[in-house]
Amino acid sequence: MSRDRSATFGLMFSVGLGASKELWDSRPEGSGWSWKDFTWDVAGATTGYTIWQLAHH
Repeated sequence: MSRDRSATFGLMFSVGLGASKELWDSRPEGSGWSWKDFTWDVAGATTGYTIWQLAHH
């Protein structure tokens, strides 16, 4: 797998984990879906992806 594909996979995997966590939180017993938390999940994944790309290009 190429570096770009690996980085894209990592980005999508991280965002998927964040979305899964928010879905889990949206259960009746959970704390509810938080767009703020999900936004930070996406921001963190994007930052990691950007740093990876800058370090390897």
